[in-house]
Amino acid sequence: VVGSDIVQIITDSTCALPPETTPQVREHIRVLRTSVQFGTESFVEGALSLEQFYIRIEQGGPFPHTSQPSPEEYYHTYREAAPHGPILAILISAGLSSTYSSALAMAREVPEADVVAFDSQFFSSALGHMVAEATEMALAGSNREQILERLAWRRARTALFIAIDQLSFLQRSGRLNFLQAGLATMFDLKPVLAVRSGKLEAIARVRSRRRSLERLLALAKEHALTLDGPVWVSAMHGRAPDTAAWLLAEMQAQFPVERAFVNEAPASVALHGGPGVVGVMVTAATS
Repeated sequence: VVGSDIVQIITDSTCALPPETTPQVREHIRVLRTSVQFGTESFVEGALSLEQFYIRIEQGGPFPHTSQPSPEEYYHTYREAAPHGPILAILISAGLSSTYSSALAMAREVPEADVVAFDSQFFSSALGHMVAEATEMALAGSNREQILERLAWRRARTALFIAIDQLSFLQRSGRLNFLQAGLATMFDLKPVLAVRSGKLEAIARVRSRRRSLERLLALAKEHALTLDGPVWVSAMHGRAPDTAAWLLAEMQAQFPVERAFVNEAPASVALHGGPGVVGVMVTAATS
């Protein structure tokens, strides 16, 4: 959108926007694309379908890893947005990725771009709600300071909980290093994780898939009740749509939900949790 006073919104490809996000809002969002690497092969996020991604995992071979957007990706995205207004980059947690720090560093390489980066401390649908809301505000004429204030409000009221079905993916992806000591040896248990202060934290280990899902629901309900009003929720999954739909229905039955959706985790997120990973996000409805 051209206009010298309209805040330009940038995010990264771990972001999952709510399905009801309008075309106008989507068109105003520029996306920095993470890459997924299989050995010497590298694919920009979206170049492989999720089905192709899972087929490659099942076939064996090099385990995939992610890499942050390339310097060229930042450079060209900033250059493209700069003439149209101040830039606000709303990004995956700095505690889980170097995307945020690179966004700050690359902003210095494009002096004509007025860039402010916001650490969402989340990813997937939790990040998506922030990005959609910020973009709606930008298109309605809010300035960057007003949007940043709302983002801080939203971040403080958002929770994301994740149930891992196959811990080996978390270990092989290298993400296990972020978890508390002792988790790596307990492959017979189903860990339940929370994103806290932008980092993954193991908060429970249970002995069955059913119990891990019940724990997710209990955590979601506990957080929802602290918000004292209707909430927005989402259920994220990696090749587990039926489980995600069940989680969403249970949340809608157990506490006041104003907005709800299911989203499939992008490859850059799914490779850490593996097939069967599910998560629930709860945030306050807009005040």
